[in-house]
Amino acid sequence: MQYYLIQDTIIPCAPEDCSGTDGGMIIAVMNSEEWKSERERLGMRIEFDPTTRDIHSTKVETNFGSLTGTFKILNRDSLLGREHKFAFAMDERRIVFINEHNVVRKMIDVERNKARNARIDTWCIQQTK
Repeated sequence: MQYYLIQDTIIPCAPEDCSGTDGGMIIAVMNSEEWKSERERLGMRIEFDPTTRDIHSTKVETNFGSLTGTFKILNRDSLLGREHKFAFAMDERRIVFINEHNVVRKMIDVERNKARNARIDTWCIQQTK
């Protein structure tokens, strides 16, 4: 299980450090078992429990005060191979990704690296002026 705080960048944080953020958006990435144990603590108002079983498409369902759904994304490295599949639950303060194979965590790491590289590029350009 991994939690992130979205500010200017995506910052890893401990669950207890993320829970009381002032207006900050939180990303949580966990597997199905972790979701079952964390769901109540997160306090999201969800009528339809997202599941990673039987994902056949990308879809979104509206709940009272939240959205739940699934993603089915082609694997760029193997277009004919196994797709990336994961579920999510989202409300106004947080999005929880539920996946069994760490694909979401890898995607977040790629985005964090892109943001870090962009900051480095900006700093280098400023130094040459």
